[in-house]
Amino acid sequence: MDVESRHIKSADFRQQIEESLIRQQKDGLLSYYDLDELRYIADLWKNLLDATSCDAVGCAVKKDITSLLDLHSLKQITSSVFVNACLKL
Repeated sequence: MDVESRHIKSADFRQQIEESLIRQQKDGLLSYYDLDELRYIADLWKNLLDATSCDAVGCAVKKDITSLLDLHSLKQITSSVFVNACLKL
């Protein structure tokens, strides 16, 4: 899979999440605060997916652990996943 198709897949992933969040907010299941927080989390996952996709095809990417640290702080990933991912950077 090339970089362009990975980017399209990542963008589609983020769009599907956004559509789901909007539906849930319209149904009264999410407050505006919850919606913003979940959008932020979705963006972190998308950024991580983009970085790993680019790295997988050999692109030079800045090795940045900010998204990983934020995901860990938000309890989206465990400490062991965080540490293992950092060790592989």
